[in-house]
Amino acid sequence: LIRGFTQSYPPQNDRQWALDHVAMHYDGKGKKIVAPQGGDFLRPYLDPGQVSNLYWANDKKMVHPCTLEAGLPRHFQDVLMDYAIQNGFIDYFADLVGDHPLEVDSTARKNVNGLDWLVQRPNQKYFSNMHWMGPATKETHDDFLKVLSKGGFDTVLEGIAKKKGLASLSVVQVTYMAVSFCDGYFFHWDFPDTGAKAFNIIVPLMGVDGSPPELQIQDDENSERTGGYKYEKDHAIVFGDNAMHATGQVNYTEGFRMGATIYIADITQDNVDELIRGFTQAYPPQSPDEARQWALYNAGLHYGNGNKLPSFDLDD
Repeated sequence: LIRGFTQSYPPQNDRQWALDHVAMHYDGKGKKIVAPQGGDFLRPYLDPGQVSNLYWANDKKMVHPCTLEAGLPRHFQDVLMDYAIQNGFIDYFADLVGDHPLEVDSTARKNVNGLDWLVQRPNQKYFSNMHWMGPATKETHDDFLKVLSKGGFDTVLEGIAKKKGLASLSVVQVTYMAVSFCDGYFFHWDFPDTGAKAFNIIVPLMGVDGSPPELQIQDDENSERTGGYKYEKDHAIVFGDNAMHATGQVNYTEGFRMGATIYIADITQDNVDELIRGFTQAYPPQSPDEARQWALYNAGLHYGNGNKLPSFDLDD
């Protein structure tokens, strides 16, 4: 096929571009041609579990080998929102990004329906009032894994594994996060050098109408080249090794936005020490020896060799 490409776009002899656009506009099931809109990137319409590299809109260049988009199951965001509502997270976040924030670079414990969560506000280098909360115990982590299963997240795990040629995957860390104000860019990676085997999946759940781009994303080869990325329903942005990104500058006079982050990894003896550098929550444990032991014990737990996420329908 690519031998027939004769124009500047699609890129000539670019096999990866063709594979990223398989069945993009017709698959016999009424696929849309209309893509998500907004920001500086090409935004293809992705089916559940379909994963694509992210490309710049103006010159069609790949942004970074480990910056991806994933199509979500169509009920996934609703399931995560229901869990947040049932546990009172939305009202709690409204308080945190409103009149009662935590001190900068501080934490608090919160027990919700018998499950323990760690609430954090990062240090000032984030230039924002962002707060996040993640499981503080194995029991809370396992409960959230069942929520992911209910939402059909196994489909996303399979899609990323096939896209990146991964033998197995485990969900290693999860959070809810919220923000209403950010006045600077702190570009950072979530994982360093894991062999392109670990990813942070950011799932938008609640937005603010008319918001500017919620993320800034940096080019792989030119650090001066950055672009705005708009969150869209049924799509998640995925960041792997050294994929630089930052919270977008916003100042919402009403409301706030909320999302979830899901860290996944193909854990091996070769990458475990780099992987645990990305752990930021109370659970998994952060001390190097405990974190390393935990990671190796949980390798391949949720994808590969017939493994799946735990379900509410199964006994613990």
